[in-house]
Amino acid sequence: MRELAEALVRARRCDGRLTAGFGELPSIEQGYAVQDRVQALLRRRIAGWKVARTPDGEVISAPILDDAVFKSGANVPLKTLSHGFECELAFEVKHRLPVLSRTEYVIDDVLPALGEALAVFELLSCRTEQGFQSPRALLIADNLGSGGIVLGAPRADWHSLDLEHIGISLSIDGQAIVEKRGGNPLGNPLQPIVLLANHLARRGLFWDAGQIIMSGAFAGVHHAKAGQCVEARFEGFAPVTMFAVAVQHANQG
Repeated sequence: MRELAEALVRARRCDGRLTAGFGELPSIEQGYAVQDRVQALLRRRIAGWKVARTPDGEVISAPILDDAVFKSGANVPLKTLSHGFECELAFEVKHRLPVLSRTEYVIDDVLPALGEALAVFELLSCRTEQGFQSPRALLIADNLGSGGIVLGAPRADWHSLDLEHIGISLSIDGQAIVEKRGGNPLGNPLQPIVLLANHLARRGLFWDAGQIIMSGAFAGVHHAKAGQCVEARFEGFAPVTMFAVAVQHANQG
């Protein structure tokens, strides 16, 4: 596991990929152990979390590290979205969840811990040779292919919005790519937040104030080329935009 963690750190720092010498990890637990070691080696803070439910019902998660958090309108290096990007709603954490006497959190437990909501791009960048087709434990070790996030302006009064059927649009260089309503994999985007809360609790972990919790893609994976401007709009929220650029022109403004 130490060798794999060090190789993933090198891949992150050098915009590379793992060599063929790294194959399948024996267990999911080891995948999470590599996640932890990579974060420790990089000495980065956890800026947020991403979560997914696999087709067979397993919940998997990964931290989003603070070295690739961008504000809307930023120049985003192509390396951080080498496998594309997704349009998502995200929620900022106000405080940790209380410890429960019963077995699991539900939406009513989670809502008080959530602050503002915002439109977000998730940037996808796998360091493994097989990308998102990697064995599950290896994908977990690689932080589920997290390349970073681009944050739109937050909104505090979002609770009355119909998030399950929210209107969404995506354009690239002014050309409409997506126009739809709803589309979160679990319907209500608060459901993935509850899944994450319970998943972290089972692992003896927790989210912290200020962290950004992703809720999953509403419109699949899309790709941008250098020089293109990308804009996503969620009904009732400020748009989120980014400019895909070569690495030497990137900034996190």
